[in-house]
Amino acid sequence: MSHAEKDIKKVLIINVEFPPISGPSVQRVLKFTRYIHKQSWQVTVLTSAIKFWHMRDDSLSTDIPEEVDVYRLYWYRIHEIGRGLANIFSFLVYPFLLFSKTRKVIAKGLNWRINIFLTHIFPEPDLLWVIVAILNYFRIYKKYNFNIVITSGPPHASHLIGLFAKYFTKVQWLADFRDPWVDSIDLHPKGFIAKRLAFYLEKYVLKKADTVITVSDGWKKLLQRKIEARHYDKFHVIHNGYDPIDIPSLRVPLYSSKLTLHHNGSLYPRRDCSSFFRAISKLKEQYTLLSNQLQITFTGIPDSQLTIINELYIGDIIYDIGRLSHIESLKYSMDKDVLLLLNDNADKASLGMMTGKVYEYVALGKPILALTSTSGDLAQFLSQYEYARIVDYDDVRSIIATIIYLMKVKKDKGHIFSKAPSWINEYSREKQSKQLVRIMNSFLMT
Repeated sequence: MSHAEKDIKKVLIINVEFPPISGPSVQRVLKFTRYIHKQSWQVTVLTSAIKFWHMRDDSLSTDIPEEVDVYRLYWYRIHEIGRGLANIFSFLVYPFLLFSKTRKVIAKGLNWRINIFLTHIFPEPDLLWVIVAILNYFRIYKKYNFNIVITSGPPHASHLIGLFAKYFTKVQWLADFRDPWVDSIDLHPKGFIAKRLAFYLEKYVLKKADTVITVSDGWKKLLQRKIEARHYDKFHVIHNGYDPIDIPSLRVPLYSSKLTLHHNGSLYPRRDCSSFFRAISKLKEQYTLLSNQLQITFTGIPDSQLTIINELYIGDIIYDIGRLSHIESLKYSMDKDVLLLLNDNADKASLGMMTGKVYEYVALGKPILALTSTSGDLAQFLSQYEYARIVDYDDVRSIIATIIYLMKVKKDKGHIFSKAPSWINEYSREKQSKQLVRIMNSFLMT
């Protein structure tokens, strides 16, 4: 290796999901890749093969610099292994039913039981990804000789690869916790064994990583409390932020006599949206023709939430418009009167929740209705934005009052005025990535 090659700063970014795979876990890693590369770092990405994911957005691939090498590995998730085992067992026990519907019913039942067992044992559904990635890591490391490895989760299985890389190749390891591992209701393992393993692994990763970054001050403190105080200095906050190149140019919104609220992104199946749905139901009791005055849209509603919507007879007000590409979703948001944020109080991790969409909402310059804990990071951030209305997530009466007020403003003025504040520029993805690069550069000086 020449001296020039040795002087090149090299980083490996590991995340299970990467474009053209889409979803909430992709944007942060994608933008890190784009803007770390602009800061004179040679970036390589280790991720999973595209075929295993149902959500896809090919437009995201345009953000990947041509010079970035992306390694995509084939593997199987735990539920796929459960399906395979169920098919094998059903064939071995009932070989004479090979092509019958009865065997398929038996296999389906076995698959359900096997998956229940596996999810109560394994702390991560992507644990097999760790094995496949480790087997390939040495080959990739030998080619690039990285200075730093960045692992991002969830899925938090990626951090186990960073742990391995630190011990066996002596690289500096930075662990990015986009969400806590065991404290979030959307992510925590189900069974006792899986929970105990996840609790131990999270604590061990936080202790052994050279640096830990997360998305909010609340989560920084939450993660710090899991280990000894002498390790606190290695924790940093790198905000999710927004990318100005993604924000559509200002245009005249599509006219509608209705007040239009929009939630950009899918609802999580485990999230409790009952307070919001009950507020809409009670509002409908007051306004018999509410569907002529109010429309609420989501880009993805799971079956569990649709059931509640149908039971409350508010399906004529709340609509699922289906998945949109990232750029399409921002353009769609620009045409709506008010953008909706739902952040329930289901667990202690909720107080630190700071999704990427909140920065995009403010950058779009749209009015925001945020249903969240009034003492959390999200409420504190939005208190700077004069066009945000913050309501406690479970306060049905205040939710109703706020929507009535917004409907009145819309009726009287025809629109709800707002504009993007200048301070949101400090939360651009590029500026947040520069903060990360400063941390990375400090590794090379030690």
